Amino acid sequence: MKNSKNTIGFATGSGRCGTNFLAKLYDQPNLVKASHERSPLNDTFHRYCKWYGVDVDPAGFIAHRQRFIDNDLSTNDFSFEASPFLALSLVELVDAFDCRIVVLVRHPSKVVSSYLSKDWYSEREIRTNSDLPPSFQKSRYFHHFLGRISPVGSEFIEWNDLTRVGKLAWYWKMINIRLLEQIEILGDRVSLVRLEDFDFDRACETHRFLGLPGELDQAHFNSVNAAKPNSLPQSHPVEAWTDREWSEFSKYVTPLAGRLNYILDRPKARQSTETLSREKTHKVSAQNEVVNLASWRSRIRAGISVALKGNHSPYLKKPDDLDLLRRI
Repeated sequence: MKNSKNTIGFATGSGRCGTNFLAKLYDQPNLVKASHERSPLNDTFHRYCKWYGVDVDPAGFIAHRQRFIDNDLSTNDFSFEASPFLALSLVELVDAFDCRIVVLVRHPSKVVSSYLSKDWYSEREIRTNSDLPPSFQKSRYFHHFLGRISPVGSEFIEWNDLTRVGKLAWYWKMINIRLLEQIEILGDRVSLVRLEDFDFDRACETHRFLGLPGELDQAHFNSVNAAKPNSLPQSHPVEAWTDREWSEFSKYVTPLAGRLNYILDRPKARQSTETLSREKTHKVSAQNEVVNLASWRSRIRAGISVALKGNHSPYLKKPDDLDLLRRI
């Protein structure tokens, strides 16, 4: 099933790292059929087996993907698929298709924050024997259960008590470690790209690495980049993380983040809406006091002018105040 014509390519990563962006970017009608996460069950079942050490024959995993590829190539020159579900399957893909693969990485705080907007690790995992792979856990979709890996052995006990930030930090670390291990095996068949460095020039370089036909257009790149495909509003941004969450996050990601040239600087905490509202009220009150003081000074000066002419002024309580009022 080797592909000698260089007509197949893949992209993968931890998820929330730009795979959908690449699929949108490289899709070219009649030239490149680009897809994103088109076979969740097939891919996450293979991930589950790979992570938990369940020996299965990968032939069905490959044959299922081959049918998609054959359909792509019936009307296009190139089949390109981007999916984080394939993060543990690089060796099998290269062996079957002689393809090239782009591995995307992204700053861990960005990945974790993005995943927090989804329901990843929102439930404690139920296991009585941590040495065994988990049976089905509560999930919205079955492939969510298959794809959301967890530790095996004594590490699981500690992991299950972590915050969601801690669990996702562990996930970012483990998936990227496995990706780097596969890159060491596959060598120049894989290109590692940081999403933060993925400007137009790097996009063109990656286009050439994959062997995609045609050329990448600057305007198209700008359009896709501006659209930010699959982006989510942050429900729990880094600035709002507790000390415990930041401590768990740092514990898991620090060594690998440094290897990938990511700096971990904790941003200043955002003030709560209540605090901001209170400060706004204080600011308005202070501004009103300034206005009232200016008005008071103006009325006093008017009173001085009248008093100096010997006329009564309601703003002056007694004549003895004249010397004081002149100095206002």
